[in-house]
Amino acid sequence: MPKSQKTTKRLTSGARTKSAKVVTAQISQIEVEDRTADLLEDTTGFEIRDNEDLRARQPSGLEMNDNVIRGLKDPIEKKYFADYCAVVDENDLARSSNVKCLSDVIWAGIPAENKKK
Repeated sequence: MPKSQKTTKRLTSGARTKSAKVVTAQISQIEVEDRTADLLEDTTGFEIRDNEDLRARQPSGLEMNDNVIRGLKDPIEKKYFADYCAVVDENDLARSSNVKCLSDVIWAGIPAENKKK
């Protein structure tokens, strides 16, 4: 198990109960930006550049419309950021204009205990 992930275990021996240390998976904002780029590369097939426009046509953008961006909700919550318990709103995703804005929405959807300080 990676160092960033620990689980809770209750060890019982007779009348005594011990609790193991609880730590959740943690991610930094830079790592969220990197995973966001991976998500978009897998979704669009285009190489992602920093702060690329989500809607503009290639080569300056990713040619995504609001519905495609809203459709990122499931991959975000169930695959790319599932280990960090990310929960995002489709409409907040659709308001994103570029890759940085999208990663900011994802960052906001990650609980505080899963964020590296």
